[in-house]
Amino acid sequence: MPGAHRTLVFVGKPEGDHALELVHFIDPPSPDGHLDRHQLGAAHICFDVTDLEALHQELSSKGVRFVTEPIMTDTPEGLRRGICYAQDPEGNYVEFIQPPTASSS
Repeated sequence: MPGAHRTLVFVGKPEGDHALELVHFIDPPSPDGHLDRHQLGAAHICFDVTDLEALHQELSSKGVRFVTEPIMTDTPEGLRRGICYAQDPEGNYVEFIQPPTASSS
Protein backbone atom coordinates (compact mmCIF):
# COMPACT_ATOMS: atom_id res chain seq x y z
CA MET A 1 0.00 0.00 0.00
CA PRO A 2 1.74 3.21 -1.12
CA GLY A 3 2.55 5.58 1.74
CA ALA A 4 1.54 3.12 4.46
CA HIS A 5 3.53 2.98 7.66
CA ARG A 6 3.81 -0.57 8.95
CA THR A 7 5.93 -3.02 10.90
CA LEU A 8 6.72 -6.53 9.72
CA VAL A 9 7.74 -9.57 11.73
CA PHE A 10 8.56 -13.03 10.40
CA VAL A 11 7.94 -15.85 12.88
CA GLY A 12 9.36 -19.33 12.44
CA LYS A 13 11.85 -21.85 13.72
CA PRO A 14 15.47 -21.06 12.79
CA GLU A 15 15.96 -24.58 11.41
CA GLY A 16 12.58 -24.61 9.65
CA ASP A 17 11.71 -23.75 6.08
CA HIS A 18 8.42 -22.04 6.94
CA ALA A 19 7.75 -18.60 8.33
CA LEU A 20 4.67 -16.61 9.14
CA GLU A 21 4.61 -12.95 8.16
CA LEU A 22 2.81 -10.67 10.60
CA VAL A 23 2.01 -7.16 9.37
CA HIS A 24 0.85 -4.32 11.60
CA PHE A 25 -0.40 -1.30 9.65
CA ILE A 26 0.14 1.78 11.79
CA ASP A 27 -1.03 4.37 9.28
CA PRO A 28 -3.59 4.47 7.78
CA PRO A 29 -5.58 2.92 10.64
CA SER A 30 -7.66 -0.18 10.01
CA PRO A 31 -11.40 0.30 9.55
CA ASP A 32 -13.79 -1.07 12.15
CA GLY A 33 -16.06 -3.97 11.37
CA HIS A 34 -14.28 -7.15 12.47
CA LEU A 35 -16.53 -10.16 12.97
CA ASP A 36 -17.05 -11.66 16.41
CA ARG A 37 -14.77 -14.67 16.78
CA HIS A 38 -17.78 -17.03 16.75
CA GLN A 39 -19.43 -15.63 13.59
CA LEU A 40 -19.36 -17.48 10.29
CA GLY A 41 -16.47 -16.15 8.22
CA ALA A 42 -14.41 -14.93 11.17
CA ALA A 43 -10.70 -15.58 10.76
CA HIS A 44 -8.01 -15.97 13.37
CA ILE A 45 -4.57 -17.40 13.90
CA CYS A 46 -3.87 -20.01 16.56
CA PHE A 47 -0.69 -20.88 18.44
CA ASP A 48 -0.04 -24.03 20.50
CA VAL A 49 1.75 -23.11 23.72
CA THR A 50 3.21 -25.17 26.54
CA ASP A 51 2.19 -22.96 29.51
CA LEU A 52 -0.90 -20.89 28.70
CA GLU A 53 -1.22 -19.23 32.10
CA ALA A 54 2.42 -18.07 32.10
CA LEU A 55 2.13 -16.81 28.52
CA HIS A 56 -1.07 -14.91 29.37
CA GLN A 57 0.62 -13.26 32.35
CA GLU A 58 3.72 -12.32 30.31
CA LEU A 59 1.82 -10.92 27.32
CA SER A 60 -0.66 -9.06 29.54
CA SER A 61 2.25 -7.35 31.30
CA LYS A 62 3.48 -6.22 27.88
CA GLY A 63 0.14 -4.65 26.95
CA VAL A 64 -1.48 -7.41 24.89
CA ARG A 65 -5.27 -7.07 25.08
CA PHE A 66 -6.92 -10.39 25.89
CA VAL A 67 -10.65 -10.84 25.27
CA THR A 68 -10.79 -13.95 27.48
CA GLU A 69 -8.85 -15.15 30.47
CA PRO A 70 -7.24 -18.60 30.15
CA ILE A 71 -9.93 -21.28 30.44
CA MET A 72 -8.20 -24.31 31.90
CA THR A 73 -9.80 -27.77 32.16
CA ASP A 74 -8.70 -31.29 32.96
CA THR A 75 -9.34 -34.21 30.63
CA PRO A 76 -10.78 -37.48 32.00
CA GLU A 77 -7.19 -38.79 31.80
CA GLY A 78 -6.00 -36.07 34.19
CA LEU A 79 -4.25 -33.95 31.57
CA ARG A 80 -4.42 -30.14 31.75
CA ARG A 81 -5.50 -28.13 28.69
CA GLY A 82 -6.49 -24.54 28.07
CA ILE A 83 -7.56 -21.85 25.63
CA CYS A 84 -7.75 -18.04 25.49
CA TYR A 85 -8.14 -15.28 22.90
CA ALA A 86 -6.41 -11.95 22.36
CA GLN A 87 -6.75 -9.27 19.69
CA ASP A 88 -3.97 -7.64 17.72
CA PRO A 89 -3.90 -3.85 17.17
CA GLU A 90 -6.15 -4.20 14.08
CA GLY A 91 -8.73 -6.27 15.98
CA ASN A 92 -7.81 -9.67 14.51
CA TYR A 93 -8.30 -12.56 16.91
CA VAL A 94 -5.31 -14.56 18.11
CA GLU A 95 -6.05 -17.87 19.81
CA PHE A 96 -3.66 -19.61 22.20
CA ILE A 97 -4.18 -23.28 22.98
CA GLN A 98 -2.36 -25.41 25.51
CA PRO A 99 -2.81 -28.98 24.27
CA PRO A 100 -3.44 -31.62 26.95
CA THR A 101 -0.29 -32.00 29.09
CA ALA A 102 0.52 -33.64 32.40
CA SER A 103 -0.82 -31.53 35.26
CA SER A 104 1.74 -30.01 37.60
CA SER A 105 -0.62 -30.18 40.57
